[in-house]
Amino acid sequence: MRHSVATVLAIAALMLLILPGCVSERDVSAPETEKVLSASASDVDQDNYTDIKSYVFRPIIIDADQNIIMQKSVTAAQSGTSITVSKVNGLNDSQIARLETLLFKFDSDRKDKESACRETLGFGNGGCDSPTACITTCSGPECQKYDYASELLGYWIYDYSQNEQALGNELDAVHAAIVTIADSTPDQREALMVRLNSIRSRTIAINANPLMNDNMFGICRQIDYENADLNEMLNILGTYDEKPTAFLYVVSIKFAINGKDITQLKITDTVPKPLLAALKNITMVQKDSSFDQAANITWPPLQFNLYPEYMIGYTLTSGQSMREDIFENWPTPNIRMQVVSLSNSPIIQYVIGTSGYIYMLVKGFAGYYPALSLVLAFWTIAFFLFWMAVVVAVNFFSALMARTGLRDSLVKAFGGSNPYWKEYAIASGIFFALGLGLLMGSTPVAEDTLVIDNIAKHMIESPLGAGSTVFFFLSFYTAYALLEDRFKGILAGRKYYENVLDVSPKANALRFKKLQERTEELRQKLSSTGGLDVSDEKNVLISVPLDRIETLLRKEGSERAVKELIEVYIDKVEAAIGRADEKVKISKEYWAEWSKEIAEKLGERGSVALTSFTAIPAEWRVWAANKYAMDNDAEELAVEGDYLKRAAGKAEATGEDALKKLVSRDMALGLAVLTKEGVGTVITRSGNRSLEGILSWKISNYASTLGQKVLNADYIGMVIVGSKNAVAFTRGEGREGVIFAPKDKIKAAFSEFENRLKKL
Repeated sequence: MRHSVATVLAIAALMLLILPGCVSERDVSAPETEKVLSASASDVDQDNYTDIKSYVFRPIIIDADQNIIMQKSVTAAQSGTSITVSKVNGLNDSQIARLETLLFKFDSDRKDKESACRETLGFGNGGCDSPTACITTCSGPECQKYDYASELLGYWIYDYSQNEQALGNELDAVHAAIVTIADSTPDQREALMVRLNSIRSRTIAINANPLMNDNMFGICRQIDYENADLNEMLNILGTYDEKPTAFLYVVSIKFAINGKDITQLKITDTVPKPLLAALKNITMVQKDSSFDQAANITWPPLQFNLYPEYMIGYTLTSGQSMREDIFENWPTPNIRMQVVSLSNSPIIQYVIGTSGYIYMLVKGFAGYYPALSLVLAFWTIAFFLFWMAVVVAVNFFSALMARTGLRDSLVKAFGGSNPYWKEYAIASGIFFALGLGLLMGSTPVAEDTLVIDNIAKHMIESPLGAGSTVFFFLSFYTAYALLEDRFKGILAGRKYYENVLDVSPKANALRFKKLQERTEELRQKLSSTGGLDVSDEKNVLISVPLDRIETLLRKEGSERAVKELIEVYIDKVEAAIGRADEKVKISKEYWAEWSKEIAEKLGERGSVALTSFTAIPAEWRVWAANKYAMDNDAEELAVEGDYLKRAAGKAEATGEDALKKLVSRDMALGLAVLTKEGVGTVITRSGNRSLEGILSWKISNYASTLGQKVLNADYIGMVIVGSKNAVAFTRGEGREGVIFAPKDKIKAAFSEFENRLKKL
């Protein structure tokens, strides 16, 4: 117990010493608006107007120490247009044939160009039906390098797959319409023009996907759809005007970090006001990201100890066109940064500083590897000294509270002395010699200051140097163990050295004898528990390895381990004995009460649920029911599942036996059955049957007189209640009965007595 307390206190003390100063949090200072680094534009539908604009903003250094850089990219596209048809042309055979040619040319060309992207994404001839399935399908190197943005990438692959499938479906619908266009109405041809315009918008949406943008993912190349063919088809079908109705803005923010500390960023981005005024829709791509009424977009905190890079994003659709001034004044995200760095802790800084001092002190004359081993040994020894101080403090406090000897508490804290000091001294010398031997063949390291990051590299480059470091460390630590033993002896005195006898073979033999005695005691107790559930205690008995311990007793050098093993099993066996005694004690103290409840609940019924024995704890009910059945074997009872049942044919007792049980179960104090010939059966707990028979006869006459003279009616029964007890009179077929019972049980007793009287 004290060691457990010491462990908790030691860990808590280390945390309190190390953690202060490790966590820092601050808002990142950045310009209010992004600065454009580069911009590009493209005309996808080949109508001489810009359909897609891509902007890359200048990188922003969030933290120079951690080397965290943020960069935002925005792709805008004309995602929706409406056309107004002013004239629908009639079509001749030549024009219809031209429509079929243009459609076939556009469709076959786009399939060839889309196949390269499909192959990169791993689609083959199919697609994917969810972002999760899409990122799983794309298993090639082009996708694997974006593991840090898999959720975002999966969304855009899914978006591309859906748009591509929708484009194919729309082209199939156009082909079906052209086949029958010769017989179509003007309204049908106008609907065909609207569908062709939708196809043009779909090609723009596909090329606005970040998969096609080198500044975002750039997994695929932009697809150069032959939209000039669609424009010619529209002109053959009629005259129209088009007007843009919606613009898609795809925003991505990329982070890169080269720092070593655990860094967390809380990001809040803002929608530009012109876009917000005409906002139609906003899509939060990543899980748990959100958009509020104040136009703020937030994400869960980004943990940069998982990946060196990270990417977040969202899309919005607005009625506002792609004006240059919007991009020139795009808001910068608000960032709150939290850094967890052990190097910021004053204790860690002290450790690093002290390590550097020890290293420089030794390195000048001994070299890199002995200096490193001394640093490692120094802090290992410091930790164990700290641990020993905590254990001593806990034992001191316990001694003060218990008013016992302080020196005895020291002996308990220090444990047994080391009887093998000569072996330790020899081992320390051997380890040191081995370290020197390996050092001579190692590669020298010219490092004036200790650089922790380089330790692993030096160990790998020079295996002999690594070996010498290990042996020097063992030599220093073994020497410390000898000095520690002497130091403990000075503080604790002779008792500390006498404590070594506690692990002698003779002492262990006495402990083993005690374990054997306790084991036999437990075995005897378990054999006389009378059916109690002692399965846990039996498991303890079975687990005691007496033969193994007896074998270990004959081996030299394992005395301390044998001592600890025996003490562990003595504690287990004694605890099992205590539990068994407690169970026997409980069964004896409460059996009278429990058996009474079982008798009352069982009554004359054929069975009763064990759960109805509410006065008996659940873990004792089966045992109590079995014991009751054994004690009342004449009733032929047995526990079946969760019920205590009577044997077939024993469910109902008859005659005088049934009446006797009313009294034996403490339901009644006594009773009498009267016939025309006089007093018949009298059953009493007091033993004076004559007195209770006479009283019953008088009560019967009194009831008869009261019924005829006072009530002027034929009477059935009567109850007289006193301060503690009550008497009830009932009249049956050729019989009358009187029952005496405690006042609180008269109702139940009278009801059962009345039923039994009818069956006599």
